[in-house]
Amino acid sequence: QGLDLGVTGKPTFVCAGDTALYAGPVLRYEQTISAGQLSCTSLTAGMRCISRRSHHGFLLSRQAAQRF
Repeated sequence: QGLDLGVTGKPTFVCAGDTALYAGPVLRYEQTISAGQLSCTSLTAGMRCISRRSHHGFLLSRQAAQRF
């Protein structure tokens, strides 16, 4: 139901009973939001989030979740 990305290690899939819907600002394409070592950018291909410390992250789109 979601992805967990810490400041170290690759992201993991998580199962949660709650939702993040309407939990924060809506980002326009090419806008970035950061918190600590984590940074997420809204792209036309999906939402790309990365740990600036480990350089691991994910690209989440309607079609797939790609972890790196």
